[in-house]
Amino acid sequence: MKGKGLKSKDKTYKYYQFGALAVALCLVVTAVGIATITFSESTGILENGNTILQKPFDFEIYIDGSDYVAINNSNGLIRIKSTNFSTVINDCIQSVAVTKPVSVHLGTGAFYLGNASINVSDRRVHLAGNGIGQTSIRPPVNFNKWVIRGNGTNDITWNMYQQFAINGRGSLQSAGGGFYFDDSNGGHIKDVHIDHVFVEETYSWGLKTDYAWGFCITNSIFERSHNDGGIYSDSNSNMRIIDCRFGANKGVGLKIDGKFHRVSNCEFEGNDEQGLVLIGGNNIINANLFRADSADSNDEAEIKIYGVSDWNVITNNIFDGNGVAKWGIELIGNYNIINDNQFKGFITSNFSTMGGGNIFNGLSYNVGVPGSAGDWASYTVEDVLVWDTLNSGLYIYANSTWNQITLT
Repeated sequence: MKGKGLKSKDKTYKYYQFGALAVALCLVVTAVGIATITFSESTGILENGNTILQKPFDFEIYIDGSDYVAINNSNGLIRIKSTNFSTVINDCIQSVAVTKPVSVHLGTGAFYLGNASINVSDRRVHLAGNGIGQTSIRPPVNFNKWVIRGNGTNDITWNMYQQFAINGRGSLQSAGGGFYFDDSNGGHIKDVHIDHVFVEETYSWGLKTDYAWGFCITNSIFERSHNDGGIYSDSNSNMRIIDCRFGANKGVGLKIDGKFHRVSNCEFEGNDEQGLVLIGGNNIINANLFRADSADSNDEAEIKIYGVSDWNVITNNIFDGNGVAKWGIELIGNYNIINDNQFKGFITSNFSTMGGGNIFNGLSYNVGVPGSAGDWASYTVEDVLVWDTLNSGLYIYANSTWNQITLT
């Protein structure tokens, strides 16, 4: 297609819906020789059979026999055609200047990488498919690299990955994994959104980040990693992981090192080690389901918290040890708030704690009178209840002062 038959006066108005976002688009379409026009709400694409008329992406890549074909949607012309998918997609991404945005849509089918990762370094990339059951990216045998790699020299804000699957074919690899973003070349990446992506069967992590922040991961699945686990976020901050699933990984479901993270409404099931490992403070873990599997080698906890792990909030989670895990929460840290969680099926106990000032369902413990001794000698939290184990007294911090409660 080379734009033949396009007439500027022939217009139709459609709504393009992408996730929760809907915007009105005025699209120019061919009025000559077209019987039907189909609008896809999932990808915002106008199609006439297999002929692409207009898209909200810069490039469309589709499979044609053994070839991968990239269409430049600005002019409707073929930009590149090759049997090597790595060559095709990297040519599209690298066609824009450094730090500039570029959007690529993958059609239906299995897209097999050639000899290189998808290189998203130094670009603001939006990569989308037709859905996790329709579009998949797969490495060849002995690829031993990361499927999607970002390690540029420039700080990059905003990347988006949506509606596709990665099958890492982990049994055929000896290294590599799904996504890997780091600052090894000096550039930092932030504000990355991963939505409706299914990462499975990777050799190493499904997603690994080093020194990045502002990631938002929603409605995605990380399963059956052959070694390390689902996600490892190292020395990062401000991650939001919401409505995701971590299952049957040979390591940890989710490992986060840093602060100001939030994990909500996720499922952790059947991971060989912990469901969640948290290294850091000021994080929120809320409304998740943790379940050990009877086939697991997990003999520890579903959540493990250590390092400088102060002031984490862990609330309204459900923990099922299934007669396999020792503890629901293994806590090595101070002043963490753990409220309104449900536990069952743990071999040893619901908690294993080391540290001081932790608050369980609104109550903390202290050796001595708070405000003058023990872990609560200098720390204060409004309306916290503290039991003095030395003198058998109950105190509350209210209106900026410690007050003893008279027990009757």
